[in-house]
Amino acid sequence: MLSFAEPLSFAQHEKIKDALDLLEMDRFIKLPHSENEISSVAVSQSLFFKILDTNPSYFKSKEYCPRSYKEINGVNLCLDFPVEGVAWQSSGHLNSAEEFFSSFNTLLENAGFSFRFRAPNVKEYLWAAQLDQVNKDDLWQYLTYNEVSNLDPCDLGRPSPSRFNQTHAIKAKLHNALGFYRSSVSEWTTDKVPLGGESHYLVGSSWDSFKSIYNKSIALLPEYSSSDVGIRMVRIPLIDR
Repeated sequence: MLSFAEPLSFAQHEKIKDALDLLEMDRFIKLPHSENEISSVAVSQSLFFKILDTNPSYFKSKEYCPRSYKEINGVNLCLDFPVEGVAWQSSGHLNSAEEFFSSFNTLLENAGFSFRFRAPNVKEYLWAAQLDQVNKDDLWQYLTYNEVSNLDPCDLGRPSPSRFNQTHAIKAKLHNALGFYRSSVSEWTTDKVPLGGESHYLVGSSWDSFKSIYNKSIALLPEYSSSDVGIRMVRIPLIDR
């Protein structure tokens, strides 16, 4: 139930209601040793649009998604495709993960919701994506940066080379034992390179890569954006102090 911290306009109220309806909260997977939950799917173009009223994706026209295509206020959308073309951080426009999470969390705060969202870190993603092949306790407790870089993608869950030269629906691939769907885009994480670097690590497979990315050597500057890079969400409950 909403308990407004600040008055919301009707448009803001409808925006957050529609966004949360899209999320379907039962699709979040509880992470070990934490109250946080990771989304089973990547952020869709429809959800990104609900929050920022824009869609940076390349694969958004009807030719790519005849079954889910829709135009809203002049913006083309493949509704159930992952958003891509998203930088981690970008100045001067809205096509960034930081702006998406900041705007979404501001709406949640003003509406009095007791949770927030952020991107996952590398370990969170790997735990959820690989549970069907790797013992979850061993993975969570013993996975180190060096071990991540030595993992063979083909031994960790279903290998997922793309069958098409484009993205596809966020639930098009088979899910693992937790119900986690690997996306057709690589995904930003909150983890940065060591020693004060600004580049963020990417995880997951993309339509443009033959193998899944499962190592920490894939790091890109926060301004980077591409049609094979998107985002996923982690839900964080607020704890009263």
